[in-house]
Amino acid sequence: MKGALRIDNNKFLVVEFEKGVITKVYFSFKEKIEKDFPGKDLFLDYFSGKIVDFKDLKLDMKDIPRFFVKVYQLLRNLPYGRITNYESIAIELGNKNLSRAVGNALRRNPFLIVIPCHRVVKKDGNIGNFSFGKDLKIWLLRMEGVMIENEKVYSFRHWWD
Repeated sequence: MKGALRIDNNKFLVVEFEKGVITKVYFSFKEKIEKDFPGKDLFLDYFSGKIVDFKDLKLDMKDIPRFFVKVYQLLRNLPYGRITNYESIAIELGNKNLSRAVGNALRRNPFLIVIPCHRVVKKDGNIGNFSFGKDLKIWLLRMEGVMIENEKVYSFRHWWD
């Protein structure tokens, strides 16, 4: 099943689910109407600027590679408005040489917002890439209070500091 939440005039957050378990969360520019889905109230609160904890949402990770699941579980604990970088996640996973693998896992993140890959930036503070474009990533980060100038974060605090 699929539900959708209008974010603005041309953008929807879409949540696919089976029996109350979320299988995918993504943005769409093609949806036409809103439809109910698990966690809709949490997403409404999030997009209205409230600090939201998505940890209680059930996610279907049974077909996701084990390393990706480790990355997603770690990132799921990254608080609202805080950022980290690829290398720091790799170090938390036990090997700083895994930065590219972390980036690959985040590029394939099927649970946008719930697994907050938008909160991961490059080591130098550059916002880096986002599967739905840099403008959307900047918008999400600014909505969470992260200061950005010229596509670079200038207030950089790791979440575990």
